[in-house]
Amino acid sequence: LAAVAVERFLETVTRLRPHLARVSQVSGALLILVGVLMVFDYFTVMATYMQTITPAALRQRL
Repeated sequence: LAAVAVERFLETVTRLRPHLARVSQVSGALLILVGVLMVFDYFTVMATYMQTITPAALRQRL
């Protein structure tokens, strides 16, 4: 069972390999953005806004 999971994981990584540089850049930019939001105390504002636009059905499941 573990061998099947590892094989599937490796296939997925092989397909995504050409895009890994872009994924790394985007995740780095998001990390910097979150850091800036935290420094200027806007992270809480953003989190509160995200809660208001989250559908009620999803909020109940969280």
